[in-house]
Amino acid sequence: MDINLSQNTFSRQNPNLKDNYRVEGIIYTEETDLKKTNHFQDDDLPNLLAEASLSLKDNNKWLFVIGVGKYDNTDDIIYSERSAKMFAKILQKKLGITKRNSYLLIGNNATSGAIEDKLKLMLRNINKNSKIYFYYSGHGIPVLPDRIPYILPKDKIPDFISDSHFFKLNNIYNLLSNSKAKEIIAIIDSCFSGSTDGLSIFKGVAGSVLVPKKITFNHKKMVVITAGRDKQFSNMFYQKGHRLFSYFIMKSILNNNLTINTIYKDIFKKVKSESINMGDLKLQEPTLEGNINITL
Repeated sequence: MDINLSQNTFSRQNPNLKDNYRVEGIIYTEETDLKKTNHFQDDDLPNLLAEASLSLKDNNKWLFVIGVGKYDNTDDIIYSERSAKMFAKILQKKLGITKRNSYLLIGNNATSGAIEDKLKLMLRNINKNSKIYFYYSGHGIPVLPDRIPYILPKDKIPDFISDSHFFKLNNIYNLLSNSKAKEIIAIIDSCFSGSTDGLSIFKGVAGSVLVPKKITFNHKKMVVITAGRDKQFSNMFYQKGHRLFSYFIMKSILNNNLTINTIYKDIFKKVKSESINMGDLKLQEPTLEGNINITL
C-alpha cells in the first residue's frame, strides 16, 4: 500500500460546503447511553478484547491515558471517555501493562492539576529500559496568534489555556521524548484546528478552522499518530460508540498489528473512508510522525 506520509501535502476542506452531519441535539451522556440505547451493539471491541490472549506482565511498560468527555467550560466530546477506557483495557491485556504502571485520568479525574502532577510522577519512575504509551482524547486548541497547539484539561477555560505552559503540546512531547525512556508511542485523538465534531471549542464562536503550528520532538525514540491533519477535525463514530480514529486504532491492535507502520497503514484508509461517508466536511486523515520502526 502506498501512502504519502508527507506532512506538507495537507488537503484543505471547502469552507463553502454545507455540513449535513452536525451533532447538535445529541445529548452527551456516555454512561446513561449504555443503558438507554442499543446502538452500542455494533461495538465489536469488547468481544475482540475478551478473545484476546493475556500477555505476560511487563514492568518496563508504562501507560498514561487522558480522556475528557464532559468539559466544564466548553462543548463536550461524545464517546471520548468511553474510548479512553477501552484503550486502557486493550493495552493492559495485549501488552502486559500492569495497573501499577497505568495512569488513567478519565472524566472527572482529567483535571489540570491531576494531569500535570501524575505525568511528573510517572516520569520520575522511568528508566532506560522503559517504554511509554501516551494516549489523549480531548479538545486540542491552536492558541492565537501563532496557532500553538495545546491540550485542554477538563477544568480549564479555553480562552486562558495559554497561561498554562505545561499543557502546550510541544512541552508534553518534549517531556516524554526527553525522559529516560528508550521509546515513546503517543496516540493523539484530537485535532488542533479549533473545532471537534464540527463545533467550535470557544463558546459563542462559530466553528473555526485553523492550521496549527508544527511541533517538534525527538524523532529517534518517539513516534506520534494523530487523528487528522491540517484543518481537519476528529469525528465520533456513532455506530460503534467510540471516537472514529480511536476505534480503528484499537481494532488494529486487537487484530495483532503490533508495529507502528503496520497499524498506520491499516487505519489510514479505514478512517478516511468512514469519515467521507459521514459527509464532505468530515474528511479525516490520520498522520504519522517520528520513528515508524517502533513496535508496540
